[in-house]
Amino acid sequence: MDSCPAPAPPATNPAAIPRRRRYHTKSHNACSHCRRRRIRCSKTRPVCAGCARRDLACEYPAGSHRHGPPRALLPAIQMHSVFTTLLPPTDMPLFEHFRTTAYPHVPLANDRIWRTEIPRLVNAYPFLAHAILGLAASHISLIAPSSNMQARSLAYRVQAVRGLNGAFSAAPRRREDGDALLATCYALSMQALYIGESVSEFLVMLRGCHVLMTQRWAERLGTVFGGLGGRCWFGRLGEEEEEGETCWFKAEGGKQMNGGLRCGTARESLERVGELCRERGRGMEGKVWGWLMEIVLTLEASSYQALLKFGLACIALPALPEEEFRLLMDPSNVVAKILLIHFASILVLIYPVRPLEWGLRDLGGPNGRTIFRMALLCSQIPPPMLEYIAWPMSVSIDNLEEQR
Repeated sequence: MDSCPAPAPPATNPAAIPRRRRYHTKSHNACSHCRRRRIRCSKTRPVCAGCARRDLACEYPAGSHRHGPPRALLPAIQMHSVFTTLLPPTDMPLFEHFRTTAYPHVPLANDRIWRTEIPRLVNAYPFLAHAILGLAASHISLIAPSSNMQARSLAYRVQAVRGLNGAFSAAPRRREDGDALLATCYALSMQALYIGESVSEFLVMLRGCHVLMTQRWAERLGTVFGGLGGRCWFGRLGEEEEEGETCWFKAEGGKQMNGGLRCGTARESLERVGELCRERGRGMEGKVWGWLMEIVLTLEASSYQALLKFGLACIALPALPEEEFRLLMDPSNVVAKILLIHFASILVLIYPVRPLEWGLRDLGGPNGRTIFRMALLCSQIPPPMLEYIAWPMSVSIDNLEEQR
């Protein structure tokens, strides 16, 4: 009996077979803001890259936590596994936030040093570890005010300052000693900017950097940092900002700032303060006033050159002779306070000139709650002297309006 061939199976139409949909997990771990806008989320905690760049409060929905270490922490655990044994697990997100986002932008062109070399020192120098964690916490509290990080950042800062004061009692004996001290001073300086309550505290920490450099330990022992000295506060700008060009700086988001109007008002304000300095007849106030006026006059012609002048002022102010620096920091010296308030206001004008080395990192912009809190600084001036800070007070009001 002949066997009949088996009938061929009926042709199947792939389109007719329902495909099993793969479970899509990408959006489930995104923050609420990125999910709402349907954009890619970096999923870094406590603040994702998108919210940090847009100065938004980053919130993750309940139940979105991943099992195991967050993806953003895996490179840090693999690259610096020793830190997992010495830093508490609760500190690791702050440590990673520092290493990827919140490390200082000065000295410029040292991003790799901040991200790879300085973190290796935290085990041997607890004051540096506290400064790093405090800076990261302050940065998070600045870009995400709802994160409740402010108290934690201040606690770390107190520990870092206490440890730094003890370490300053002895000169560095090894390269690592000097690098840890210098990195701590820079980190505390940047944290003072983020806290924004005292220009004096910012300059005191910069003076710590100056004192360290005058010990010439870097020449004897070497240092991982490059570019220390006159150009540590600025670097290459965009091609449109080259020397000799008359080019107004651009604010975040491409908005063109009315540089001429603001500079003119700043110049008029400083001219009045100059008369006050001459009436008092003090050399220190006149010297500081001259530096500030030079920045403003330069800013009217070239934002690039003004940034260079501002960088030099950030070096010259902490390097004042001890007696003059003490007068500048004296809480009872109202003229010095007025000058420092103008310094903070000029920083608001200078900030949008972003060197290329800064990249797209959010370092705290000149708005209502970042850089220095102008309203708080101005409230420390007695009523009879308020006429001398009319321009800084307007800068504060303008910044608050820009946030609405």
